[in-house]
Amino acid sequence: MDGTVQLQVDQGLATITINRPECMNALTDGMIVDLTEIARDLAEDPACRVVAIRHAGKHLSTGSDTGTLADAATRTSAERERIFYHGLATRIQPLLRAYLALPQPVIVSARGHAIGLGVQFLLTADMVVASETLKITLPQVQLGHVFDHGESYLLPRRIGHRKAMELALLGDRMSAFDAERFGLINFLVSDAELETRTDEILARLLALPPLALLSSKALMRSSESADLDTQLSAERMFASRCASTEDFTEAIAAFSEKRQPRFTGR
Repeated sequence: MDGTVQLQVDQGLATITINRPECMNALTDGMIVDLTEIARDLAEDPACRVVAIRHAGKHLSTGSDTGTLADAATRTSAERERIFYHGLATRIQPLLRAYLALPQPVIVSARGHAIGLGVQFLLTADMVVASETLKITLPQVQLGHVFDHGESYLLPRRIGHRKAMELALLGDRMSAFDAERFGLINFLVSDAELETRTDEILARLLALPPLALLSSKALMRSSESADLDTQLSAERMFASRCASTEDFTEAIAAFSEKRQPRFTGR
């Protein structure tokens, strides 16, 4: 990694920082590969309990680096078709799958512009803490193509079909206030409060019993495609597994004794 994507792991928290502020955190091919590899590694890390995605500078990400698109536009029609298909299959869509597959809760802290591929971080997150400066734009149709970062699957599920169609076809910018109103972000704060509020949410998550935390995410994600019987079966499995842990008995004891629990992950 060349420093444009940074990873810090500390006491169960993995913090991924997009660090190319001089280019509004536009993502190069190398950054996309690094982000994908980090997610795949974290998914296999039993010590990691929460993943935070943060960014340097004033903007979450303006999406794919425009130099890559400008170069593609100079190619022949057949070459452009091949380049786009190959790039989506080998880089862009694996990035989406890697973050959707993370078993840990993923928290995104965002301000400024989120454009195109940059919106993917909001869509794959489990919770979003956003500054009032956040502005969301999906310009693909205006640029002569279509959703290509999983938006056609995720966006209607996050904000509803009609609002998703509005963003897709008109390309209008969504404000942070509308993003909160339509359920795309959880916590809307002033720009000055963004880092502190993000830290507070992360601390609350890290204080939870690890198995219950990861199991709850697994259940919520599986409910998106499971029928009721399958989901109830999964709840039985996860609930009984959590009940078998020392953290469960500690939680009950702490509640009875009116004190803060001390979870150990056992």
